[in-house]
Amino acid sequence: METGKKLAVLGAGWLGLPFCKAAHALGWDVAFTQTEASAAFHHHYERWHSLVYQLGQPFPDSFLEGAHRLVIALPPSLKGKTTHSLAHFEELAAWVGANVTCPVLILSSTGIYDGLQGLLSEENAPGSTLRAQHLFAIESAWAKHLSNFTIFRLGGLIGPNRHPGKWAAGKLEVDRPEDSLQVLHLHDAVMALMTWVHDPFPGTYNVVCDYRPNRLDFYKLWNPLIKSSTQQLPPSEGLQRVCLNTKIKKAAHLLFKVNSPEDFVQNSV
Repeated sequence: METGKKLAVLGAGWLGLPFCKAAHALGWDVAFTQTEASAAFHHHYERWHSLVYQLGQPFPDSFLEGAHRLVIALPPSLKGKTTHSLAHFEELAAWVGANVTCPVLILSSTGIYDGLQGLLSEENAPGSTLRAQHLFAIESAWAKHLSNFTIFRLGGLIGPNRHPGKWAAGKLEVDRPEDSLQVLHLHDAVMALMTWVHDPFPGTYNVVCDYRPNRLDFYKLWNPLIKSSTQQLPPSEGLQRVCLNTKIKKAAHLLFKVNSPEDFVQNSV
C-alpha cells in the first residue's frame, strides 16, 4: 500500500480514470482533472481531489501541491489532427518544470513513428507525417522543461468502449489490410502505469504488446466475413511497422497479460 502519497493525473479520461481507480485502491491519495464535470467526476469528487481543467487555462498551484507523482494523460493528437495547440503544451510544460519536483510521466503515442517501416526502437527519429511531427514537438517541449521525467509511447488502446468488434461488425471490407498494428489493452496500459508509479524510471519507452496483427487479421477476429477492400488505395507508409517493446519489458519487468488473438477477443467487451 502507498498510503499517504499523492498522485496527480492531468487528463483522467478513458485510460486515466481506470488508472486513478487502481492507484486509489492501493492507497494513493488521488487528484485528477477532466475537461468537464462528468458523472465520473462527481462520483469521485468527495473522495478525490478533482478539477475541471482545459489545456490553455491558468493552472492552480494548489492542485499539484505535495504531489509525489505526476502523470500527464492529455491526448496529444488524434488520427492525424492536432487536438491541442502546441503552444498550450509548451506553456504547461514550462509551468510544470518551474513548479513540480516529483517524477513526471508523459503519455505519448507510437504514432510518432507514422511514415516509418521496419523494426522501430525508441532511438529512431520520428516519422515525417503531420501527426508524427506534432507528437515529437510535444515530447520535445516536455524534455526542454523537465529533468525527472519518463515518456510512454502507447500503442493503439483497446478495451471497454474501444471494442474493435463494434467497428468490424458493420463493415464488409477493410482498407490497407496488410498494415501492421501496434496494440495495447487497457488492462496492460494500467499495469504499465502502476509499475512506473510504484518505482519511477526515466527514459522513453514503446508500450505495446507482443501481438502485432495486420489490420485484416485483427478485424477478422470479430467479423470472419470481412475482406480486403477492393479500392485501389495508395500504399500506406509504415506497412510493416513493428515498434519494439524490449526496453519497457526490461525496465519495468513487464509481462503483458492481453497478448494474443484469444486474449483480445475475451477481454474486449
